[in-house]
Amino acid sequence: MSLHKYFSSQKRNQQSSITDAIPVAATVAELTVNERREVTEMVANVVGSKPAAKRKKHQKYDDKQRADVAKYALANGSRSAERRYGITESTIRGFVKSYKERMESGTQKDITSLPKQKRGRRTLLPAEIDSKVMEMVSGMRIAGAVVNYNILIAIAKGIVIANDRTLLAEHGGPIQLGWRWCQSIFERMKWSNRKKTTAKPTIAPGLIKEVMVNFTMEKLLFKIAYSQIRADKK
Repeated sequence: MSLHKYFSSQKRNQQSSITDAIPVAATVAELTVNERREVTEMVANVVGSKPAAKRKKHQKYDDKQRADVAKYALANGSRSAERRYGITESTIRGFVKSYKERMESGTQKDITSLPKQKRGRRTLLPAEIDSKVMEMVSGMRIAGAVVNYNILIAIAKGIVIANDRTLLAEHGGPIQLGWRWCQSIFERMKWSNRKKTTAKPTIAPGLIKEVMVNFTMEKLLFKIAYSQIRADKK
């Protein structure tokens, strides 16, 4: 049997099992005739519907292609660039925006390449300081120290002050380190704000046997004492 036939039969079996289960479930739920009919039709539409079409892969462009497209769009317009290169207008607008930012920065006069920008949210701290903070707290956690929000803020402030204290809000800067920032750091490092615990120590087999013997002896003594008390009462 081919794989196609196998998976087709598996799908038919799944559909039939769902269809067969509808009357039983409808009886348990005490559905009316109209409710049962509507439910059956809705489920049949879901089960018999074709799977969603796979999303097309995004076309990749190198740094030179992005720069060429952006330069042509600035000179001739986005619509003309769309017709010439076969790229959607929204993608071209992104190229043009990056091209203009690079021109305004003044780092290059003739832009021949346009590197792809990193996606994601910008960190509150500069990238270099942010990585140092994460490495520092990670090293402290490995060493066995407890790193909570207050310790994390203290570490970050120390590193920021060592580089540029004017970045902090108390020195007139834009950076305010609070609990929300600490939470974002913990989430990025996949940590939880809890006390570090050590692994449970192993119990020696001899100790387990000793505890079992003591428990058995105490249980036997209790039975003897209880039977003696009952005998005295009689």
